Amino acid sequence: MASPAIIHMIGTLTLVIVLAFVILHVSSTVTIMKNDNLVNNFKRVADSISTQILYALMWHNNLSIRLMYPPQAGYGQQYNIIIGTGAAIRSQYKIFNVPSDNSIYVVITTPDNTIHVEKKIVETISGYITINMINDPVLFGSSTITYLDIKVLDNNIFMNIVVKGAIYR
Repeated sequence: MASPAIIHMIGTLTLVIVLAFVILHVSSTVTIMKNDNLVNNFKRVADSISTQILYALMWHNNLSIRLMYPPQAGYGQQYNIIIGTGAAIRSQYKIFNVPSDNSIYVVITTPDNTIHVEKKIVETISGYITINMINDPVLFGSSTITYLDIKVLDNNIFMNIVVKGAIYR
């Protein structure tokens, strides 16, 4: 017959193992849920920025607007925003799934680039209008104030992103 000390050791070890598995399961579930929420928030930010840019381009006038986006995407997480043509983004940031074309994209990413969302904004050549990016691509943080300047010259639209502040990394 086993002594009470051995029985208590086996019971305690079993409880510790069960507790460790529960902690690992909860930790992985919370991490997955947090990452899914960040992706959903990044999609909303990408949709918002692309809509702002599309509305500015639709006016076909010279204008300057401030791009509006939240400084944090959730859980206090700041993020980076990249706006540029697919070819320029692809040449500088190979980890993103942006096609190497001349369409303009917005990429929302964490500072370490582990979680990111890409969204196509507009083709650079649509009909008789050509859209040119002055700085291609532009990387800025969510804590910066950013303006979109649009200059129209005949059938050419020149789009410039002016960043006020430092990039959060």
